[in-house]
Amino acid sequence: MVWSPIYNLTDFLKNKPPLIVVLLCLVALAVSTFYYAFEIQDDGATADSDKKHDWLQMLKSFNKLDTCLQKKTWTQSETNSDKEISVFTLINLENPEIWSQYSEIEGFLTLEGFHFVSCKNSEIQPQSLKIVFSLPPLTKQNTSSDICATIVGPAEYLPQFVEANCKPYEGKSSKVNKGYISSKPGGKVDQDFCRNGESQGLHFSLEQNDIANYLNDDVRVMIYVHLMWCSYILVFIIFCIIIYALCCRKVDYKKEFLVERIL
Repeated sequence: MVWSPIYNLTDFLKNKPPLIVVLLCLVALAVSTFYYAFEIQDDGATADSDKKHDWLQMLKSFNKLDTCLQKKTWTQSETNSDKEISVFTLINLENPEIWSQYSEIEGFLTLEGFHFVSCKNSEIQPQSLKIVFSLPPLTKQNTSSDICATIVGPAEYLPQFVEANCKPYEGKSSKVNKGYISSKPGGKVDQDFCRNGESQGLHFSLEQNDIANYLNDDVRVMIYVHLMWCSYILVFIIFCIIIYALCCRKVDYKKEFLVERIL
Protein backbone atom coordinates (compact mmCIF):
# COMPACT_ATOMS: atom_id res chain seq x y z
CA MET A 1 0.00 0.00 0.00
CA VAL A 2 1.05 3.56 -0.67
CA TRP A 3 1.69 5.68 2.41
CA SER A 4 -0.73 8.65 2.51
CA PRO A 5 -0.40 11.21 5.34
CA ILE A 6 -3.73 12.80 4.47
CA TYR A 7 -5.51 9.45 4.53
CA ASN A 8 -3.82 8.53 7.81
CA LEU A 9 -4.77 11.85 9.39
CA THR A 10 -8.37 11.51 8.21
CA ASP A 11 -8.51 7.98 9.56
CA PHE A 12 -7.05 9.20 12.86
CA LEU A 13 -9.68 11.92 13.21
CA LYS A 14 -12.49 9.49 12.47
CA ASN A 15 -11.45 6.55 14.59
CA LYS A 16 -9.60 7.93 17.65
CA PRO A 17 -11.85 10.51 19.35
CA PRO A 18 -10.43 9.92 22.87
CA LEU A 19 -6.90 10.64 21.66
CA ILE A 20 -8.16 13.73 19.84
CA VAL A 21 -9.67 15.03 23.08
CA VAL A 22 -6.36 14.44 24.85
CA LEU A 23 -4.52 16.24 22.04
CA LEU A 24 -6.81 19.29 22.27
CA CYS A 25 -6.38 19.42 26.05
CA LEU A 26 -2.60 19.30 25.68
CA VAL A 27 -2.69 22.10 23.10
CA ALA A 28 -4.83 24.28 25.39
CA LEU A 29 -2.51 23.57 28.33
CA ALA A 30 0.60 24.37 26.29
CA VAL A 31 -0.88 27.66 25.08
CA SER A 32 -1.78 28.57 28.68
CA THR A 33 1.69 27.83 30.07
CA PHE A 34 3.35 29.81 27.26
CA TYR A 35 0.98 32.71 27.88
CA TYR A 36 1.63 32.83 31.64
CA ALA A 37 5.38 32.44 31.11
CA PHE A 38 5.57 35.46 28.79
CA GLU A 39 3.14 37.40 30.97
CA ILE A 40 5.24 36.97 34.12
CA GLN A 41 8.34 37.93 32.11
CA ASP A 42 6.96 41.06 30.42
CA ASP A 43 4.41 42.47 32.89
CA GLY A 44 6.95 43.58 35.47
CA ALA A 45 5.94 43.43 39.13
CA THR A 46 3.74 40.44 39.99
CA ALA A 47 1.51 40.52 43.06
CA ASP A 48 2.28 37.90 45.70
CA SER A 49 -0.90 35.82 45.70
CA ASP A 50 0.31 33.80 48.71
CA LYS A 51 0.37 36.95 50.84
CA LYS A 52 -3.21 37.84 49.87
CA HIS A 53 -4.32 34.23 50.41
CA ASP A 54 -2.79 34.22 53.91
CA TRP A 55 -4.48 37.49 54.80
CA LEU A 56 -7.96 36.39 53.69
CA GLN A 57 -7.62 32.99 55.36
CA MET A 58 -6.44 34.68 58.55
CA LEU A 59 -9.48 36.99 58.57
CA LYS A 60 -11.72 33.94 58.11
CA SER A 61 -10.02 32.25 61.06
CA PHE A 62 -10.52 35.42 63.15
CA ASN A 63 -14.25 35.28 62.32
CA LYS A 64 -14.39 31.83 63.92
CA LEU A 65 -12.69 32.83 67.16
CA ASP A 66 -14.42 33.12 70.51
CA THR A 67 -13.66 36.64 71.74
CA CYS A 68 -14.15 38.11 75.17
CA LEU A 69 -14.56 41.80 75.99
CA GLN A 70 -13.78 43.02 79.50
CA LYS A 71 -12.67 46.09 81.37
CA LYS A 72 -8.98 46.04 81.94
CA THR A 73 -6.21 48.52 82.55
CA TRP A 74 -3.59 48.34 79.85
CA THR A 75 -0.73 50.47 78.65
CA GLN A 76 0.58 51.01 75.15
CA SER A 77 2.97 48.14 74.46
CA GLU A 78 6.33 48.75 72.93
CA THR A 79 6.73 47.67 69.32
CA ASN A 80 9.70 47.52 67.00
CA SER A 81 8.71 49.71 64.06
CA ASP A 82 11.41 48.08 61.90
CA LYS A 83 9.82 44.64 62.23
CA GLU A 84 6.14 45.35 62.82
CA ILE A 85 3.56 47.03 60.63
CA SER A 86 -0.05 48.10 61.04
CA VAL A 87 -2.83 47.04 58.68
CA PHE A 88 -6.29 48.62 58.67
CA THR A 89 -9.39 46.53 58.08
CA LEU A 90 -13.13 46.80 58.68
CA ILE A 91 -14.85 44.79 61.39
CA ASN A 92 -18.51 44.49 62.29
CA LEU A 93 -19.35 44.63 66.00
CA GLU A 94 -22.21 42.70 67.53
CA ASN A 95 -24.30 44.42 70.21
CA PRO A 96 -23.13 48.06 69.78
CA GLU A 97 -24.81 49.00 73.07
CA ILE A 98 -22.20 46.94 74.93
CA TRP A 99 -19.26 48.32 72.95
CA SER A 100 -20.53 51.90 73.31
CA GLN A 101 -19.37 52.06 76.95
CA TYR A 102 -15.74 51.97 75.81
CA SER A 103 -13.67 54.61 74.06
CA GLU A 104 -10.76 52.41 73.04
CA ILE A 105 -10.17 48.70 72.64
CA GLU A 106 -6.96 46.71 72.66
CA GLY A 107 -6.29 43.01 72.68
CA PHE A 108 -4.84 39.98 70.96
CA LEU A 109 -6.26 37.58 68.39
CA THR A 110 -4.84 34.09 68.64
CA LEU A 111 -3.29 32.34 65.63
CA GLU A 112 -3.50 28.90 67.24
CA GLY A 113 -4.14 26.31 64.54
CA PHE A 114 -3.45 28.74 61.69
CA HIS A 115 -0.43 28.33 59.41
CA PHE A 116 0.92 30.81 56.88
CA VAL A 117 1.58 29.75 53.29
CA SER A 118 3.87 32.65 52.41
CA CYS A 119 6.23 32.03 55.37
CA LYS A 120 7.26 28.43 55.98
CA ASN A 121 9.30 29.00 59.15
CA SER A 122 6.93 27.89 61.92
CA GLU A 123 9.54 28.66 64.61
CA ILE A 124 9.15 32.41 64.20
CA GLN A 125 5.42 32.43 63.40
CA PRO A 126 3.64 34.68 65.92
CA GLN A 127 1.19 33.07 68.31
CA SER A 128 -1.17 36.03 68.14
CA LEU A 129 -1.65 39.44 66.53
CA LYS A 130 -2.49 42.66 68.29
CA ILE A 131 -5.75 44.46 67.51
CA VAL A 132 -6.45 48.10 68.41
CA PHE A 133 -9.34 50.39 67.55
CA SER A 134 -11.04 53.50 68.86
CA LEU A 135 -14.81 53.64 69.03
CA PRO A 136 -16.82 56.54 67.61
CA PRO A 137 -20.12 57.40 69.31
CA LEU A 138 -22.41 54.41 68.78
CA THR A 139 -26.19 54.67 68.91
CA LYS A 140 -27.95 52.01 70.92
CA GLN A 141 -30.66 51.76 68.27
CA ASN A 142 -28.25 50.29 65.72
CA THR A 143 -28.04 46.52 65.57
CA SER A 144 -24.55 46.53 64.10
CA SER A 145 -21.70 48.88 63.44
CA ASP A 146 -18.64 48.86 61.19
CA ILE A 147 -15.38 49.95 62.81
CA CYS A 148 -11.93 50.41 61.30
CA ALA A 149 -9.52 48.29 63.32
CA THR A 150 -5.73 48.18 63.31
CA ILE A 151 -3.96 44.82 63.16
CA VAL A 152 -0.34 44.97 64.32
CA GLY A 153 2.19 42.22 63.67
CA PRO A 154 5.44 41.18 61.98
CA ALA A 155 5.94 42.70 58.53
CA GLU A 156 6.78 39.35 56.92
CA TYR A 157 3.37 37.96 57.90
CA LEU A 158 1.09 40.89 57.13
CA PRO A 159 0.32 42.39 53.71
CA GLN A 160 0.68 45.94 52.53
CA PHE A 161 -2.09 47.50 50.47
CA VAL A 162 -2.05 49.86 47.51
CA GLU A 163 -4.81 51.78 49.28
CA ALA A 164 -5.85 51.41 52.91
CA ASN A 165 -9.06 49.46 53.43
CA CYS A 166 -10.37 52.04 55.86
CA LYS A 167 -9.35 54.96 58.06
CA PRO A 168 -9.28 54.57 61.85
CA TYR A 169 -11.46 56.84 63.95
CA GLU A 170 -9.36 59.68 65.35
CA GLY A 171 -11.97 61.68 67.24
CA LYS A 172 -11.91 62.22 70.98
CA SER A 173 -14.44 60.56 73.24
CA SER A 174 -15.74 61.69 76.61
CA LYS A 175 -15.60 58.11 77.86
CA VAL A 176 -12.50 56.97 79.69
CA ASN A 177 -13.24 53.26 79.81
CA LYS A 178 -10.83 51.08 77.92
CA GLY A 179 -11.62 47.53 76.96
CA TYR A 180 -9.48 44.47 76.46
CA ILE A 181 -10.14 41.67 73.97
CA SER A 182 -8.95 38.12 74.56
CA SER A 183 -9.61 35.21 72.22
CA LYS A 184 -9.47 31.45 71.83
CA PRO A 185 -10.15 29.04 68.95
CA GLY A 186 -13.84 28.48 68.39
CA GLY A 187 -15.09 25.31 70.04
CA LYS A 188 -12.07 24.95 72.34
CA VAL A 189 -13.20 24.23 75.91
CA ASP A 190 -11.71 26.58 78.49
CA GLN A 191 -13.57 26.94 81.78
CA ASP A 192 -11.58 30.03 82.78
CA PHE A 193 -12.17 31.91 79.52
CA CYS A 194 -14.25 35.09 79.80
CA ARG A 195 -15.26 34.61 83.44
CA ASN A 196 -15.16 38.34 84.15
CA GLY A 197 -16.17 39.59 80.73
CA GLU A 198 -18.76 39.33 78.01
CA SER A 199 -18.51 37.11 74.97
CA GLN A 200 -18.74 39.31 71.89
CA GLY A 201 -18.42 38.53 68.19
CA LEU A 202 -16.01 40.24 65.79
CA HIS A 203 -16.75 39.84 62.10
CA PHE A 204 -13.95 40.91 59.77
CA SER A 205 -14.85 42.11 56.29
CA LEU A 206 -13.41 39.94 53.50
CA GLU A 207 -13.66 42.74 50.93
CA GLN A 208 -10.06 43.91 50.70
CA ASN A 209 -8.16 46.23 48.35
CA ASP A 210 -5.30 45.11 46.12
CA ILE A 211 -2.10 44.23 47.95
CA ALA A 212 1.23 45.97 47.37
CA ASN A 213 3.41 42.90 48.02
CA TYR A 214 5.22 41.64 44.94
CA LEU A 215 7.35 38.65 44.03
CA ASN A 216 11.10 39.28 43.90
CA ASP A 217 13.07 38.78 40.69
CA ASP A 218 14.51 35.40 41.72
CA VAL A 219 11.05 33.92 42.30
CA ARG A 220 9.73 35.36 39.03
CA VAL A 221 12.64 33.88 37.06
CA MET A 222 12.15 30.48 38.70
CA ILE A 223 8.43 30.50 37.83
CA TYR A 224 9.23 31.55 34.25
CA VAL A 225 11.77 28.75 33.78
CA HIS A 226 9.39 26.12 35.18
CA LEU A 227 6.56 27.30 32.94
CA MET A 228 8.79 27.25 29.85
CA TRP A 229 10.06 23.73 30.55
CA CYS A 230 6.50 22.56 31.10
CA SER A 231 5.52 24.15 27.78
CA TYR A 232 8.40 22.46 25.92
CA ILE A 233 7.45 19.03 27.29
CA LEU A 234 3.83 19.55 26.29
CA VAL A 235 4.85 20.61 22.77
CA PHE A 236 7.04 17.51 22.45
CA ILE A 237 4.12 15.25 23.43
CA ILE A 238 1.84 17.07 20.98
CA PHE A 239 4.32 16.55 18.13
CA CYS A 240 4.61 12.87 19.00
CA ILE A 241 0.84 12.46 18.74
CA ILE A 242 0.72 14.37 15.44
CA ILE A 243 3.53 12.23 13.94
CA TYR A 244 1.71 9.13 15.10
CA ALA A 245 -1.46 10.38 13.37
CA LEU A 246 0.40 11.04 10.11
CA CYS A 247 2.45 7.86 9.99
CA CYS A 248 0.29 5.18 11.53
CA ARG A 249 -2.70 3.94 9.56
CA LYS A 250 -5.48 1.62 10.63
CA VAL A 251 -5.03 -1.84 9.11
CA ASP A 252 -8.07 -3.95 8.33
CA TYR A 253 -6.60 -7.36 9.18
CA LYS A 254 -9.68 -9.24 8.03
CA LYS A 255 -9.50 -7.62 4.62
CA GLU A 256 -5.75 -8.27 4.37
CA PHE A 257 -6.31 -11.93 5.23
CA LEU A 258 -8.94 -12.35 2.53
CA VAL A 259 -6.68 -10.71 -0.07
CA GLU A 260 -3.84 -13.05 0.82
CA ARG A 261 -6.11 -16.10 0.46
CA ILE A 262 -7.34 -14.97 -2.95
CA LEU A 263 -3.78 -14.44 -4.11
